[in-house]
Amino acid sequence: MLLLFALVLGLSAVVASLAPPPEESGDRDQGADTNVATSPQPTGPAMRRMPIRLVARGPKAPPVTRRVREGSSFALEVPVREAGDVVLNGLGLRQSADQHTPAQFYVLASPPGHYAVAFVPVLGDRRVIGHLAFVEPETVMQQPHGRRRSAK
Repeated sequence: MLLLFALVLGLSAVVASLAPPPEESGDRDQGADTNVATSPQPTGPAMRRMPIRLVARGPKAPPVTRRVREGSSFALEVPVREAGDVVLNGLGLRQSADQHTPAQFYVLASPPGHYAVAFVPVLGDRRVIGHLAFVEPETVMQQPHGRRRSAK
């Protein structure tokens, strides 16, 4: 009986490895994507998805604020010096990170407002390392790549 079971199991594994992958149909179940938020595309000139980097520095370092155009999407990377969690307060996002693997988020800058980015080390106290400010397009100033403003 065991031999017959092993034979059937082996044959089903061979058939599964030889069968082509299933094709995706165009009519997916709409209820399956309950966690996906949709929003209208922002009007105005198209912008590239810019990576934003917030580094978790020492506990005494002041938090840094990054301004992002409301309605745009961006990638946020948060490298840390020790193991813990990076939390985007008010956005419901949390990601584990350590000294070798930064926390990475893909964020839609909506709704407008200011959101704290906190680091919660495994052995330590929670601290705010920066802020994300989702602002109107007119208040975000972009510098051309490779050029820096000189102080006059």
